[in-house]
Amino acid sequence: MRKSLSVAQKIGLSLMILIIGYFVSTGVAFTLGRETESRLYGISEYLFTASSQSKIALSAFEEQIKYYNDIIMVGNMGGYMEQARKKADEVQNALEVILTLTGIHKDKINEVRSTSEELKRFNAAAQAVYMEYLKKSTDLEDIFESEDEEKEGLEDEIFRIGQQTGEFRDRLTAFSQNFSDELKAELADISSLIRRYRYINVMIFFGIAGFVGIAVWLVISRSVTRPLSRIIRDLSIFSADIVSEAVQRSCVSRSLADRSSQQAATVEEISSSLEEMSSMTKRNAHSAAEAHDIVEKLIVLVKKTDVFMTELMASMSDISKSSEETFKIVKTIDEIAFQTNLLALNAAVEAARAGEAGAGFAVVADEVRNLALRSAKSAKDTSALIEETVKKIKDGSKITSDTIEAFKALAKDAVSMKELMAEIAAASDHQAQGTEHVNIGISEMDQLTQQNAASAEQVASYSIEMNVRAEQMKRMVDKLTSLVGGRSFSASHSSSGDVRPLNLIEENNLKK
Repeated sequence: MRKSLSVAQKIGLSLMILIIGYFVSTGVAFTLGRETESRLYGISEYLFTASSQSKIALSAFEEQIKYYNDIIMVGNMGGYMEQARKKADEVQNALEVILTLTGIHKDKINEVRSTSEELKRFNAAAQAVYMEYLKKSTDLEDIFESEDEEKEGLEDEIFRIGQQTGEFRDRLTAFSQNFSDELKAELADISSLIRRYRYINVMIFFGIAGFVGIAVWLVISRSVTRPLSRIIRDLSIFSADIVSEAVQRSCVSRSLADRSSQQAATVEEISSSLEEMSSMTKRNAHSAAEAHDIVEKLIVLVKKTDVFMTELMASMSDISKSSEETFKIVKTIDEIAFQTNLLALNAAVEAARAGEAGAGFAVVADEVRNLALRSAKSAKDTSALIEETVKKIKDGSKITSDTIEAFKALAKDAVSMKELMAEIAAASDHQAQGTEHVNIGISEMDQLTQQNAASAEQVASYSIEMNVRAEQMKRMVDKLTSLVGGRSFSASHSSSGDVRPLNLIEENNLKK
């Protein structure tokens, strides 16, 4: 599976691992934040409302009692009775709002409901007493100076209402204080929870980032860098061997041409009966010259191959550099995502503290948008670098294809050289048959002919050796093509036939 993937697919797999790690970290942070969000919602909907309504009820009740006291002091001059009734309604409305809150503990709800019912009875009794007081007299002294039983009863009622007033004030004050304390405690608990979740998110993020970084490094190192380095090293070794063998072949061919020239000079001194042999010698010289030209072409092709290999190594180096730049940009995206997460949490806390004002949340939201823009820019840069990497991979594939074509031409020329050497060997055999009836004066020519045959066999052996080297290099190039373009891409470039291993070639060289 790993060997069938192209370089672009392997780099894409590394980026996919990185993206999965990012989403896992984000998902964990989202899951941890849901509990905080739920508790903040409960505070804003229940505790904050209960605290504010309890304070409203306490304030309205105190104003109600103030109006009752004003009635005792100055009578109903300013419509105090009606104002006291309105304040009593405000107290009841505030308590009713608290009773509708489903997030408050049942015991507290029962206490509020009991207090509300008692306040209703208290308000009804207080209004009746103070209305009776207003009917009897418009001044406090008119009532308290009388000696009848009605005065004593009214005094008792007013005194009892005063005692109840203190009790209800204490209850409402306790409600307000309890709700306020519970609100503060809940906010402090949420603040501690957010701090703990923040540390957890940081540890999870660094853990996932470390794991993903190691995974990406392993994928690139084992699947891209190491195979490419090994194949390029083998190609360099085989290229050097081919150059060396081509030089040896050139020397042998040059020696063969010199001996053929000597043979032609000797044949010119022979009688007319050796004209046919002279013609064969010229053919040998011509074939040797063609063999020399072919060897020169092979040297040029080998040099072109070396240039192609140099360009291939440069292209692979560019791929490595592009991968490093991609890693840096992805790292920048991770850091921005981390800061975005922190700002989002701060925005949530700020919004919870600000309530309806929301001033701090606007500032934090603006920072989040700025970081989002930076993330988009980094993602765009990453896409550009990946496109550049793919382009360089295609360039490497083209260079490799050119190398294959060059070695095909090399193999074809080697076959032609083998055929020419076979013609040289056949002509030498005809020369040997013609020299059987020649006198001792052409013995030197016979020796030269035998040397030519030996040189031709050596050239043929070198040709076969070079074919094997070329086939091995072709297999190496096919491996490189498979690594760069994938298995499907290399199917059309794969070579058929077995190639001898390198150790057999070395044994053959040692025997020679």
